[in-house]
This record gives sequence, C-alpha cells and structure tokens, in this order.
Amino acid sequence: MRRNVLLVLLFAAALAAIPMAEPRLPVEIEVYPDRLSLSAGGMTDVIATLPQETSFTGIRIAVPRAIVPMTFQGLSVRFPGGEDRRLEIPHPKAPSSLAPATGDWWIDRKGSTTGPGRVLPGQLTPPFTLTFELTGRGNEFARLDLMGDRPFSFFFRNGLVNGDMAVRNGRELLFHDYFYLDAARSGRGIATTLLLLAAGACGLCLLIRLASREPSKMKGDGASPGRLSSFLKRRAAWIAAGVILASFCGELWVAGSVLEKTPHFQDDLGYLLRAKWLASGKLTQPVDELEPHLAIPFAVKTDGEWFIGYTIGWPALLAVGQALRAAWIVPPLCGALSLGILFLLGRRLYGPATGLFAMVFAALSPLGGILSASPLSHAGTSLLILSSVFLSVTPPRREGPRSVGLPGPRLAGSGLLLGLAFCCRPLTAAAMGLPVCVFLVLSALHSREAGRLGRLGAFAGSLVIGTIPVFVDNALTTGKPWVFGLELLGQGQRLANWIYGLHWMDVSLAQLPPMLFGWLWLPRVPPLLTFAVAGAFLLPFLLRRASPLEWLLLSIFVCLVAAHLFHKSPGNHGYGPRYYAEALPCLFLLAAAGLTGARIEKETDRGRTAPIGAGIALLLAATSLITWPRRMELYRGYNDIDSSLVTAVGNAKIEEGVIVLDPQNYLQWVRASRLVPVTWKDRLVVVGRSAENSALYERYPERSFYLWRGQSLVSLGKPGTDDIIEAYPPASQEVVETLAPLLGDP
Repeated sequence: MRRNVLLVLLFAAALAAIPMAEPRLPVEIEVYPDRLSLSAGGMTDVIATLPQETSFTGIRIAVPRAIVPMTFQGLSVRFPGGEDRRLEIPHPKAPSSLAPATGDWWIDRKGSTTGPGRVLPGQLTPPFTLTFELTGRGNEFARLDLMGDRPFSFFFRNGLVNGDMAVRNGRELLFHDYFYLDAARSGRGIATTLLLLAAGACGLCLLIRLASREPSKMKGDGASPGRLSSFLKRRAAWIAAGVILASFCGELWVAGSVLEKTPHFQDDLGYLLRAKWLASGKLTQPVDELEPHLAIPFAVKTDGEWFIGYTIGWPALLAVGQALRAAWIVPPLCGALSLGILFLLGRRLYGPATGLFAMVFAALSPLGGILSASPLSHAGTSLLILSSVFLSVTPPRREGPRSVGLPGPRLAGSGLLLGLAFCCRPLTAAAMGLPVCVFLVLSALHSREAGRLGRLGAFAGSLVIGTIPVFVDNALTTGKPWVFGLELLGQGQRLANWIYGLHWMDVSLAQLPPMLFGWLWLPRVPPLLTFAVAGAFLLPFLLRRASPLEWLLLSIFVCLVAAHLFHKSPGNHGYGPRYYAEALPCLFLLAAAGLTGARIEKETDRGRTAPIGAGIALLLAATSLITWPRRMELYRGYNDIDSSLVTAVGNAKIEEGVIVLDPQNYLQWVRASRLVPVTWKDRLVVVGRSAENSALYERYPERSFYLWRGQSLVSLGKPGTDDIIEAYPPASQEVVETLAPLLGDP
C-alpha cells in the first residue's frame, strides 16, 4: 500500500513539474510605421521596411503535428501608452494522421500537415508590439500571419533537429536564422523529457500493481508460474528462431527495397567506399590531377595520399559482403545475430519470457529497424558490444548471476569483442565498456576466489589486442597511431563543444522515446502517451529493488549519452538519435524484465511471468507490429537519396565512360555511391564538376562523358571545351529552394 501511495505521489509530482521545466522561447515582433523587427533566441533583427499607412486586418496562427504540440502562449498586443491587449485565440488542434510525429525530420515532413488556422480579425495599425512564448517541440514550422494588403508570415521550429525561424512577405523570403544555443533552454528540455518518461513509468507501474491479483508478488518475490511460463520454457528457442528469421527477412526488405541497397548519408558513403578499397587490398589512394573533381565527404588528404577518415572496423566487415557483391546484406545479418544474443542474455538473466519480449521489442523498434538495414556502423558495433556484455555478465548454468567465477577464456572473448567494437566506433565502445570494466573490477574485489586477478588480466589483455587494428590503421593513414582520421577533419571531442553537446543531448533524448519501441504509434493516440510509455525501461527500479546488474544495464545507456556531451556533430540528422543505438538493447531488456515481473537475484524465479505485465507487453508490441511496415516505408527516399542514377546508368547500358556530378556536393556523391570506382582507372568512373574541367578531358580523351544533374542523365559525347556545364545556383537561392516546400503556400 505504501509503495502505491509513493508511486501516486511520484506520478503527480512528475506531471506537475513538466510545465515548469518545458522550454520556452520568448518572442517579440515590433511593428513600427516604417519598419518591422523580430526579437527571439537572443537576437534582434530588422526584417523589413514598411510603406506609409500600413495596417493589418488580423492575426492567424496555425500549428503542425508534433511530439509536444507547439503553442503561442500569452499571445498579446502592446500599444504605446501601456495598453496591453491579450489575444484570446483558441489554439488550433494539431492535425492527426496515420503517421504520428516521431521527431525525425524526414518522417515528420512526409507524414504531417499544418492544422487549420485560427483567426483574430481586427484592425491593427502600427506602432504595436506582438509578444508571446513559443512552447512545444516539433520539426515542422508553427506559423503566425499578420494579415493585410501586405501580409507577413512568421515561422518557428522549436527544439528538435532545427530550432529556427523564418519570415516571409508573400513569396519573398525576408529572413531565416537559427536560435541561439542556450544551456538553460537545453537543460529545461532534457528535464522535460526525463519527467515525461518518469511519469509514464509511474503510470505503467501503478497499472500493473493495481491490476495484479497478487500485488505482493510485484515486490520481487516473483510471479506465480502458469501455463504461459511452462509453454515458454519448452518452446522459447523455437519462437526465438522464428522471430529472428522474420526480422531478418523484414530487414532485407527495408535494405533492398526501401533503402534500395544505397547509402543515404555521407557517413555510410564513406563506409561503403572504404569497404570497396579494403576488398581490393587498398588503404589509401594517390592524390593526382583529379583531386578538384573528388570532393568526397570525409576524405582526408595528406602526404600525397588520401583516404576516408572512418575507422577500419566496420568497413572491414562490409568488405566481406562487398567481396561477394552483397555489402547491403551485412547490416541485416548483424541485426539478426544481435536479436539472438539479446534473447540468450535475457533468458540467462531473467528467463525465457523476458528474453523473448526483449528481442521482440528490439525487432519492432523503429530506430533499431532502420539502423539494422542501413550501411551505417551501428548494427555491427551493437552486435560486438552486446556479445561482449553477454560474455561478461551471464553466469554458467546453475550458478548465481555474478561475473566472478566466469572462466578466463569467456572473459578474454568479452574483452576481444569490446576491442573490436572500438575499431568500429571508438567513442561508443569506450563509453559502454567503461561501466562493464568497473563492474568486473568491483565484482573481483568483493570475491575471494583464487585466480580472479588472472581472469581480469585475460579480459584486459584481450581488450588491448582487439584494439590493435585501429591503431595500426591510424599509423598507416594519418601517420600517428593515436590520431584518428576524423580528428584531422575537426570531428573529435572537445571540451569547448559542451554547449553544442548539451543541445544535441536535449534533441536526441526528445527524439528517442517515440523512436525507441514504436508503441502506440496509431491514429488518434495522443503523442504524449506514445512518448510516455517509453519509460517502461524504468519499471525494474520502481516495482522493486533493482539488482546491481540492472543498474549496470542502465549505466551503460547513461554513459553512452554522456559520452557525446563534448561532440559537436548531432548525428541525429540521420534516422533519429542514432548515437544512442548501441545501448538500446539494455533498455529493451529492462523494459521486458519490468513488464514480465522478472528479477535476477533468485535462480528459482527465472521463467516466472507476471500475467498482467505480460499482457500489457503483448498489447504494446502488437501496436508496433501493425505499424512497422508502414513506418519503415516512410524511409523510402530518405534524405532525398534514391537509386535513380544507378538505374539510369543501367538502363542506358553504360559500361565505360565518365559520369560528371553537377553540382558536386555530398548529396550527389551519396547518390552515386554504388558507382564510385575502386580506382579512377576503372572503365566507368564518377567525378565531380569543378571550376576548371580541362584535366578531365586530358585524363579521359577517348571516353564518353555523361552529365548527372537532378534526375536526368545527359550524354555529352566527347567534349573538348570547358563550357558544357552550367554554373551552380547562388547559395541564397539554394536556401530559398530548400525552405520553400517546408514553409508551404503564402
């Protein structure tokens, strides 16, 4: 009873604190007889000059679908002399659709529309000041219009991938800028996310406890065994095999059909290109006269050689598939193997039901699903780290779940896998490996068993051995074992980056809940409910006293989040908060353990299942299963990348020639990734346009040239002049063209 009362108090406190922690952006729009200015996000700008006798006929606001719907709170007009007129405009409801907001910029853009506006008619004659606070979090623009003969439209996005604003007069874009990165604002956003997750976890905990016929069993004594538990003991392995096979087939569909076997960012372009080089036995390429035509993203040029700055681990795994002309199959295979390891980990720690639910949550996770089909390095790194954790913390059969007593070879294998993960994603492996190492050391210190220090030595020694490939690679490419390629491009960790890191932590944590499990992603389900139920991974800490291993699982996730605090790059421009992907299995396992009522301390408890919690887990997983195909389908053409260039070359049956990318930017190189050759002596080569193209004609005098621009491949024959390619559009025009579809019609 006391625990229920405490949960109610925690639930109420979290809900009450959310409005106080919510990020708010104060905005002032000052309208004078001769000019109009905007103050927001720490900046003030004069937007436009106004002709004499300008007046406005009213104000209209419209809000988009968003994780937390945006509002113009306290909207009021202040006139000279102290008159302050508060505008009582009923806020329009955010539109509902079959694609609720997730916080991913592409998914929200494809699936959302702005809701119908609400209008306050009335004559507004300058001078006056319009003030409000922008609240909520979304990737689409909330809109405020000053209506009249010369209307002005103000657009705001708050707190997710783009925190920015724009002003338009009719079709003319007058202003566009980003909000100032503010530590207090980011901190409030992080607090809001954590409070929502805590409130959701408390709500789920209360529901489970109140609905259970034997609430006392939720204190940690284990739920009573029943037919479900007995059935799972006998059939768990077969069910797990079926889930793995189904998931693998689904990921092959996403990788082959939705993503079209094609990278969609400069990151996976770099991985694939380096895999091609490794498969052909090359680490670097010579720099020659084609250098201006090879502006490939994250290419490092030094000492007459150039190479791709990513570490060697993941490209080496992709190279195995590349040698078989099927590199795109490697990520789904790693994802399927990870499901099997997660099932084994859950079964050994908790029992078959928990292992099955954890792997089902992982298989249906929108974030996990898209990353297990992408050439990005997360699927392979996750497999290595999860396997390392499995070997580190799971006991031999019929022994207590402590790391001490584990055989030396088992710990040596764990260290080796963690070292190999370091070769794929060094920061991720270091962050997630740190709590595991601390756990092993503390366990050894509390043990009196002989040989414990030797086993720790085996772990540490194999860990060092596993990292050797990346340092050898560094020495052969950058010239120094301790200098990574990306550091030469300014992509390393810096203490001065903390303000950016705090902002991106806010953004990533806000995006994570709807991308984590995919639960309740249904029409007419309130976005906040979808957001809050992701707090299920906190259930083991609310239902009962958590074990040291459960604190370890949570700390692995927390350490990975904290590790990116000094990283300037957001990462979540691609497929949501992907920097946290490798730690998601820990959250899946904690959520499954909490919902099934399982615990670690007692061997006799394993295999027991709480019926109420298991029913809730089945219901939540069913909503993910129903929406998973549609959700994955929304990634088709992600980042405006498709296989149209590869298809055009195939349709034209071009086997030899020079394809010129115009303009030469990272998107064009990503579109051409499958055609980029191992060396630029191959029969079919891809190059980029530069200011001077005569070197191309001298290098390939007998080859036909083809121009790729937009969605068309144009044959240029064998040109001999340098005026065949049009100039780039001005940068300002590119900004207008990019924003135009996002701002909508005037």
